[in-house]
Amino acid sequence: MSLHLVTISYLQRGAKPPIFVAGNFTTPGWQALELDYVEMKGDFEFFKDLYVPPGKYQYKFRKGHGNWWMCDESQPKGQ
Repeated sequence: MSLHLVTISYLQRGAKPPIFVAGNFTTPGWQALELDYVEMKGDFEFFKDLYVPPGKYQYKFRKGHGNWWMCDESQPKGQ
């Protein structure tokens, strides 16, 4: 099975590290991974490069170490 490099990114004005992503592509599923980030003009751009098999995936973001989950409102939602 071939793997593809995908980059998951998150950009929200005022968001501060750490930001985590969890999805059905991790082993075990929905394990939170901390996003890498760069600071740009006082804001942070978060991202994570992952190798995954081809397919469709679900994921969500978490702010900090608590239980504050959020979706990326700029991305389409599944039905």
